[in-house]
Order: sequence, then structure tokens, then C-alpha cells
Amino acid sequence: MGRLKAMIVDDSSFSTTIIKMMLEKKGLEVVSEAKSIAELKEKILTIKPDLVTMDMTLTDGDGIEATKVVLENSQNTKVLAVSAMKDNEIIKKAREAGAKAYVQKPIDEEEFFSAIDRLFAGEELYKILSEHYFGAFKEAILGYLKILKGNSLIGKEESVDSIMVSKKSSGVSLSIGIIGRHCGRLILDISGETLKSLTKNALGKDDVSNEEMVAFFNEFGNIVGGNACSLINNINRGLGLRVSPPTVFHGKDLTISIGEIKSTSLELSTEYGDIFMNIGFQRGDDGWM
Repeated sequence: MGRLKAMIVDDSSFSTTIIKMMLEKKGLEVVSEAKSIAELKEKILTIKPDLVTMDMTLTDGDGIEATKVVLENSQNTKVLAVSAMKDNEIIKKAREAGAKAYVQKPIDEEEFFSAIDRLFAGEELYKILSEHYFGAFKEAILGYLKILKGNSLIGKEESVDSIMVSKKSSGVSLSIGIIGRHCGRLILDISGETLKSLTKNALGKDDVSNEEMVAFFNEFGNIVGGNACSLINNINRGLGLRVSPPTVFHGKDLTISIGEIKSTSLELSTEYGDIFMNIGFQRGDDGWM
């Protein structure tokens, strides 16, 4: 974690001292302190810290109002609520005001450090994901194709980084949501004939039913998505990626709606036919810790 700047908002000088010691031990730089909302308003515009530890009880108001003041003037600041009371209503209001985490006094150091780690892990994890996700999905699909009988990849292999809003389907499309610290989705698209050839080869049969083709395509997507997520999780377990159940669509005039997120596409030419893959992720909200 880099050198983050922190501000302590607390009307207790004792609590301020304890929190400052913990923050500095964690490697953060405490750049300011405030005992009231009025003092907070004077400082937040010029300081704009990365983190504010927010007491829920102040001399001229409460931490709920103060949290709103912070985020109205410094949107990128993360607020960590701190209170001696662990009242469900207070926690609910702190969350609704924009606080991203909550710890109870007396503060447990391990819990405090863990909350800070989770608050600031998102950006680093998204960078790791952005650098590695496409290589992992490409490795997963090529690896599975190699397992099928024959040397499946025979020609074209093209990848394009883009924001692709939609694409005309070749006939059969599969969509899988990717769930985790940051979310994404996998789209596979092939023609009916390509799917039939793949299914026949996978099952070792001369003829296959529509039900068998759909079942194979579901499994195909699960294997590619699941293997790719495992490869990425092995880089950093904090990403926690996993696949949701796939959905298959088919039709003569089918259009794939990809959405306005940056994604990368891979077009493969195999002995079974062409295969299109699109995979993209978007930065997840920090959520409530």
C-alpha cells in the first residue's frame, strides 16, 4: 500500500491519539485532525485525504452529518466510521451517508488494519485484473480446444481491445457473468454448425440432438470461464472471481448486446468453424466493509 493521507475526526483527544498511533503504524500519514463538524468544514476542502476516520458522536452534531460533509467536498475520500456503540440503526445511517466501513471502540488493531486493507485494495486489484484477465481467458479457451480431438486451431487468431456495444450473432451465443471483487462477463458466439461439430467431437458421436448441443455449450462456457477465473485468482486471491450460471441464446437475427464497458475480443478459426469470444470487466464499487 502506498503512502496514504488520513484525517481523524473525533472529539476525544485520547481516541485521536490511539487512532493516530495505529494509522502511523499501518504506514499512513496523518495530515489533519478535527474535533467538530465546523472544524472539519474548514479543513476538508484543502486537505482531501484518502481516508477519514469518523467518530459517530461530535460536539456540534454527529458522524452521519460529518460523513456527508466529507463526501460532498472530497468524493474520492473513504470514510471509516468509528463508534463505541454498535447500534444497527447507527451503522445503517453511516452506510447510507457513504461510510465504507465500521469499527467499534475500543478499536481492535487487527480489525482496524484489515478494514483499511479492504478499503484500498480495490484499485490495486483492478489493475492486476486489467493486466491479466484477457491472457487468462485466452489460455483457458485454447487449452480446452486442444483437449478436443485433433489440432483444432488452424488459422486466424485476432484480438481487439474495444468498447463494443453490440455484435450480430453467428447463430448461437452464450453469456456468463463473472462475480468477484470486480465484476465482468464472458460472451461466446458460434454458428449452429460449429456448435454441432464441436459437440459431435466432444461426445464422439456421428449425430447429436439440440439438447446435447446446448448442454455442451453450457459446459464449454463453464470450463472456459471457470479455468480462467482460477488462473486469475492464483495471481491474487483477493479478486475472488467465480462464474455465474450460463445463459444460451439462439436465433437467425440475433444481436449480442455487450454493453458499454471496455472489453477485448478474440476471434478464432478452428477446424470446427469460427469462435468469437468477448470478455470485459468493470471496476466494482467498494461496497460496505
